[in-house]
Amino acid sequence: KQKTAYEIRNCDWSSDVCSSDLAMAEGMDAMNKGDIETAKTKLTEVTTKYPDQKATEMAKQILSELDVIGASAPPLTTESWLQGTGDIKSGKATLLVFFTTENKNAETAMGKIQALSMGAKSRGLNVIGVTSATETMSAQKLTDWLSGKGVTFPVALDKAKATAQAYKRSAPISAVLIKSGKIVWTGNAARMSDDVLNKYL
Repeated sequence: KQKTAYEIRNCDWSSDVCSSDLAMAEGMDAMNKGDIETAKTKLTEVTTKYPDQKATEMAKQILSELDVIGASAPPLTTESWLQGTGDIKSGKATLLVFFTTENKNAETAMGKIQALSMGAKSRGLNVIGVTSATETMSAQKLTDWLSGKGVTFPVALDKAKATAQAYKRSAPISAVLIKSGKIVWTGNAARMSDDVLNKYL
């Protein structure tokens, strides 16, 4: 059984399951703070020390996503724009947010990203959302969902998930930060630290 955040604080650290979750949590925290080297170290620890734990596959996935840092930002491959239009070259930096509305945390996360967009817009942060239609969530339903949740930044409908694949995005909610045409950060935009923003804006 995977440990919850509460259990992690109170469990026996000799347990492989608990230890792998702790290393995973430390890696994710480092990533959201922009400390990529520490993130890679902790996530690699999960994959090598605890190969049989549930966290291992997630750690491998995130390590793959971290490989995009330093690469040139691929262009957006859009089927259409659900609302507004955007350009990854606009502003001092662009936060490209990949998301699915069918994730249980989507509403909370997108609310935080909307607040971030409004709060940092005057500092030069450009926010663009990227999502895909599904059998149960059509383009119109996505548009209605965004309107209902008060999301106002531009959102593109990905064409055959080409943009997500180019940026190696597979998590339900994941983001990359683009500065001067290069990918400089990746992680959960809803948990991005002020240090990251201050560094690139």
